[in-house]
Amino acid sequence: MVGYYIKDGKLTKQKAVEGYTSTDTLTTFSFVGKQIAYFHNGSIKKTSHYNKKSELDGMTTQYFTNGQVHQTVHYTNNVIDGKVTTFHKNGQLENEEFYILGKHKDGICKHFDAHGKLSRIHTYKNGTYDGEYIDYYSNGNKKTVATYANGRVLKRTKYYTDGKVQSTYVKKNGESLSEHFNEQGVKTKRVLEIYKKNRSHMAERELWYDNGQPRTTEYYDPGNVKNGTFNAWFKHGQLRKQNVFKHGVPVSEKSWTMEGKPVIEKTYQQGKLNGKTKRWDDRTGQ
Repeated sequence: MVGYYIKDGKLTKQKAVEGYTSTDTLTTFSFVGKQIAYFHNGSIKKTSHYNKKSELDGMTTQYFTNGQVHQTVHYTNNVIDGKVTTFHKNGQLENEEFYILGKHKDGICKHFDAHGKLSRIHTYKNGTYDGEYIDYYSNGNKKTVATYANGRVLKRTKYYTDGKVQSTYVKKNGESLSEHFNEQGVKTKRVLEIYKKNRSHMAERELWYDNGQPRTTEYYDPGNVKNGTFNAWFKHGQLRKQNVFKHGVPVSEKSWTMEGKPVIEKTYQQGKLNGKTKRWDDRTGQ
């Protein structure tokens, strides 16, 4: 079986794929033996080997357009089994991994950049991430440091290139807390999530301006239902708006100008406006 590339609706002479099939129809292929796929420039893109059951069996090799090997993967009956080796386009080793019938072998796994520097190191246990997981910048500084248990992240810290903390994440006792910082080290965001029955919902969110002044506070029940006091501030610190909710039902609403003068006051009962509603002219204050 030989397939060709198509250009402008016409069949070209450039091969796209060739190999052998155990079927005699063009609608379904059951590949057997060696199969070769090509790039548009005619260089080999991938070589694969299939057994009599049309399962990947043996070595599969992928290439870059320049002819350099990109990755080699060994299969047994359509399952990755053995060494997987990945290279950069310049031929530098990127990673070596080992599988046993589809399951990643336990132990440390290292990755390298195109210059041979360590770019990532992590550990597998029972086929999943377990233990410390570290990514590195090209300057050698840590980019991400995480801790996994049975494939799930328990905590993670991300860094800027100069080593300052960019964000943190901690998950414990059914809750996760994430915090973000700007390059000056000022906290700009805090989010608390609560997990229950394999589902999560954002319970609290706080934002700060880059100058450290508070920006907003928000509180939620499951289902993104507002519950609590929602505040919003101007950048210089003056409170701009305050809305109070009780399990999704509005209770009150207030707002102010940048100078702290009142703009509006509203009160609610069972979600409907109730009592006096006051409005002020933001120019005259009347």
